[in-house]
Amino acid sequence: MEKNFERDYYGVSYKKALTLLLEQEKEDTLKIYSEDFIGKINIMNFRKEEAGRLKFVDRIEEADYIILLFYPRQLKKLEIAQRPVNSNDSIIIDITIKNYSLIKIFK
Repeated sequence: MEKNFERDYYGVSYKKALTLLLEQEKEDTLKIYSEDFIGKINIMNFRKEEAGRLKFVDRIEEADYIILLFYPRQLKKLEIAQRPVNSNDSIIIDITIKNYSLIKIFK
């Protein structure tokens, strides 16, 4: 199943991942790249001062953080995008269920 379908179809893990990012990183502005709209609309789940720290950028080169729902189609798509996620990117947040990664944030 994991080869073709994501477990977090509605992207509910974004809120948890962004909450952890806000707690963990101290910069005033966190420039984030997300391949999908669900990541961007999750900003509405935060108070004004927290939401103000989350800045979603349109180009992966502008980002300090990359947030992805972790499913095969997303990875293939990102590999042919502006810049692949690779071994130089550190995983700073990884939310898993039963050893299956739902969402990751790379820095």
